[in-house]
Amino acid sequence: MGAVASRPQTGIVSMVYTQSEILQKEVYLFERLDSANREAMKHLKAICFLRPTKHLFHL
Repeated sequence: MGAVASRPQTGIVSMVYTQSEILQKEVYLFERLDSANREAMKHLKAICFLRPTKHLFHL
């Protein structure tokens, strides 16, 4: 499983969970939504941590 998050939510998740805890939940990929090097990975299931902002709608 993967996780995708917007910039503010990345910080929130890192305050709540350690990398070890995230790995224990079988989340092997954690990417920011605004990352320039994202590629489509249709074979992965993902959970998204997003907050609706004007900036997010332009991505």
